[in-house]
Amino acid sequence: MLTPARAVLWTLAIAAIVRLVVIALRAPSPFLTVPVLDGAYYDAVARVLLADPSQLAALDGGFRPLLYPALVALAYAVAGDPALGMALALIAQHALGALTAGVVAALAMRLDDGRPASGLAAGLLYAFAGPAVFFEGELLITTLFVFLTALVTWRLAALGGADAMP
Repeated sequence: MLTPARAVLWTLAIAAIVRLVVIALRAPSPFLTVPVLDGAYYDAVARVLLADPSQLAALDGGFRPLLYPALVALAYAVAGDPALGMALALIAQHALGALTAGVVAALAMRLDDGRPASGLAAGLLYAFAGPAVFFEGELLITTLFVFLTALVTWRLAALGGADAMP
């Protein structure tokens, strides 16, 4: 029998498997550690945060928040090498994507009177969503933003009750 907890666990497991396959397929690519466009900006900010934060003004990106580059810098610091750190950051983003699928499942159940089938369906739709999985493999803020948005939405639904949601 499918319970709410099992629906979320199945969603997490399947989302993790999808992301592990994507990581395995992308691992040999030389582009894995070569960020472009916005990814290059986040990489540069992360490197500046590690080397000399007083030089941030030279990047002329004051309109962008620093939470995401700070997390990338943390991955670089933990790995000890920027190339390995970038791979670690991307793996962490894929893990965050799998967690997002679980949050989507929990949110769908909350909005549909606790029906586990709704949660499983919504979670699996996110787990297999091509754009989400693709952007999790890029050095971009999108994965963090979507996770935090889903988490806040789930929490607001929990605070207001499912009846308060349209």
